Amino acid sequence: MPEHDLVPLEPLPPESLASYDAVFGELPVMVALIRDGRFAYLNRAGQRGMGATSSDQWLGHQLESFSPDEDIPLVRSRLSTVQDAHAIAPLRQGRLRRLDGTLFDVEAMMVPEGVACISLGPQTPLEDIRRAAIAHKAHIVALSFSAAFPVRQATDGLTTLRRQLPAHVTLWAGGEMTRRVRKTMTGTVLIPDLAGTLNALRAWRSHWVPQPA
Repeated sequence: MPEHDLVPLEPLPPESLASYDAVFGELPVMVALIRDGRFAYLNRAGQRGMGATSSDQWLGHQLESFSPDEDIPLVRSRLSTVQDAHAIAPLRQGRLRRLDGTLFDVEAMMVPEGVACISLGPQTPLEDIRRAAIAHKAHIVALSFSAAFPVRQATDGLTTLRRQLPAHVTLWAGGEMTRRVRKTMTGTVLIPDLAGTLNALRAWRSHWVPQPA
């Protein structure tokens, strides 16, 4: 149902909101309360991850409106399972879109692992990525490419970025597009699925050598 046809969601009572916030407000991972398929509560980590600056940007909005198109059938199925059978939905790594349209998925996995993530937004120029990596003293720069992104354009850009980044900065490339890369990408780690991100992190930690201050 289009969001403009929905009956406004009744807000949580102040005492309930205070209880949720006391327990979940400062957790480093995203916690959300979904009522009738819509956001009724979102802790501060979730708001930061989705790029929200006010509750109007998410409160009462459908979960589907923040889900990638290919995930919507699964989202509907899981919500139906919970609502109709009062069962616990099977665990799955979440994929949500931020307000700027980029996916908030890698951060959802990295933050519990103690990783501080900084999002630069979609279609950031390579020079801006290089400058941000140096300014923030980043250990890893990760780029994500959709299945439709041209392989040649992506690999050329990754080669250029690898050449421009300091040697100690690791470069990751993820997303469906990376499944179509047929040549060796020296100095770039290809991660075609979300589950591979944790393996890449463990491998990086096993070889990382701190740089002199």
